[in-house]
Amino acid sequence: VTPEISARYTGVRTVSLYGTAEYKNLSGQERVITQYNTVTASPNPLNSDVDENHGRYSLGANWAPRTFFTLRAETFYKDHHNDFESIPGAASSIFVLGYQMKGAKLTAVLKPSPTLTFTTRYVYQTGTIKTSTESLGEYQSMDSKSHNLGETVDWTPCKQFYLQAAANVVFDVTSTSYPRAGVSVASAGNDAIHNADNNYWNGSVLAGFVVDKATNAE
Repeated sequence: VTPEISARYTGVRTVSLYGTAEYKNLSGQERVITQYNTVTASPNPLNSDVDENHGRYSLGANWAPRTFFTLRAETFYKDHHNDFESIPGAASSIFVLGYQMKGAKLTAVLKPSPTLTFTTRYVYQTGTIKTSTESLGEYQSMDSKSHNLGETVDWTPCKQFYLQAAANVVFDVTSTSYPRAGVSVASAGNDAIHNADNNYWNGSVLAGFVVDKATNAE
């Protein structure tokens, strides 16, 4: 079941307001097989009841004071929930994974000429990842925070050719329960997942042109 609803209001000059709500529900069975050992061959297929719920909600506004400039601001909230009713070999019969993320996105589009467009984006996202079991209850396992900066340049000097270059820089931090949780025995060390800086960047270049009436190349 994947209901979706969206609304847009354009009663204010140069400004349009919009909102979207998306929801997905999945339920069914997953076939789980224990680790297969050729010496003691005992594959035991078990059925697990799985229930997934995914929600995404956003509110935003577009402002276009000039034909060559547009500014978009948006806030969003994402909620993800996985519920496993039966886990083979687990001490508990219920295991839940989920996260709640919220943030904001700013986009500026500058078109200095009919053939050239600059799109600048900034996305801020923060949230919590949670885990729960029947015996332990729900507890916070991770915090996440990220800053995403992006730039895209589109150039179409003629109808037969276009060029697009894009780059993204992401600063991402994941905070875990380390060093508060995990095995503290000296011989084993602390086996909790450590805090992490998951910073990265990427870029791309795409060119396309018309070969003939029936063929395009990228």
